[in-house]
Amino acid sequence: MSRSERYTTVYYQRAEYCLSRLNSLHCHADIDQSILEGFARLCKLIKKLSLVNVNYCTNNSGIIKLIEEQKKLNDVSFDDNGVEHGSFYVRKSLEDSLIKHSDSVQYLRISWIPVTRILSSFVNLVSLNIAQIESNVACWRNIENVSFPLLKILKVHQFPSDILVNLIKNTKGGLSEICICYDGIDSESLFRVIGQSCPNLIYLEISLYDNINSFIPVFESLLINCQFLSGFIIDVEDNYFGEFNWCELFIVLAKSSPINLFKFKFYSNWGFKLEDMELFLKSWEDKNPLLLEMSFCVVRDEDKFEDLLKYFMEKGMIEYYSINGGKINENFEWI
Repeated sequence: MSRSERYTTVYYQRAEYCLSRLNSLHCHADIDQSILEGFARLCKLIKKLSLVNVNYCTNNSGIIKLIEEQKKLNDVSFDDNGVEHGSFYVRKSLEDSLIKHSDSVQYLRISWIPVTRILSSFVNLVSLNIAQIESNVACWRNIENVSFPLLKILKVHQFPSDILVNLIKNTKGGLSEICICYDGIDSESLFRVIGQSCPNLIYLEISLYDNINSFIPVFESLLINCQFLSGFIIDVEDNYFGEFNWCELFIVLAKSSPINLFKFKFYSNWGFKLEDMELFLKSWEDKNPLLLEMSFCVVRDEDKFEDLLKYFMEKGMIEYYSINGGKINENFEWI
């Protein structure tokens, strides 16, 4: 064997050794499937798998083989880039491939409503994120009556309220983070079940694109029941058919926020009235200093608004604030 041949042999042996120890993989689903089939022969210990561009995948034989060969799969993400009405076959085959790992997968993110009853198998899920944009009525039945006794984190987008209510009821009280985007219909039932079923809730994010004021009358009971709540994010899409009532929300927050709740992010198309924010800040006296992040497309009295925040910061009632002209950071991090 020549020197170059020996070098090549050693190189490939080292590459195979490194790949055999690979525990995280992020790739495009439309990659040459023979490459993934090669990975499947070498990589058996992947814990975290993230696939993007699922919608472009016409042949996923390599992906399926790779998933089936794993022994410790724990964190899975399938992203079809927000494409509506993606391939039923591709989605079904990916969901079916996870059946073998239903006991080990604890973190699951998919960007469509499941086309199978796969979720009913994931009894050990800790985090569920369904970031779908389409409304496939036929698939909602695949989520009905599923139970997640260990679930801590729930993130869902454009779910019907009745589906959300049942989903939260079946989490057995362990939820600590909830992020929901919905149409505001039947907010009373939704917020009641959160208050009753999530005593350990720490972070709550709500995004409303319709019926934007509907939750405020029942929000106080949630604040009273969720005494561990420490961070709240709200994103409302004001429009010409209805402007969000920030004044009423601020009154409820100042009156009924649990002692640990002092971290807020507020997003609105039109911003707040200066007097509403001033009332909120004056009512926050003798509470923990606020951490505030705000973002609005239209700023009313921007200079006066900034002066108001600086004034209350000097008084020690605000620890930190930021005002952005675009979308706020939706993560539960403030500083």
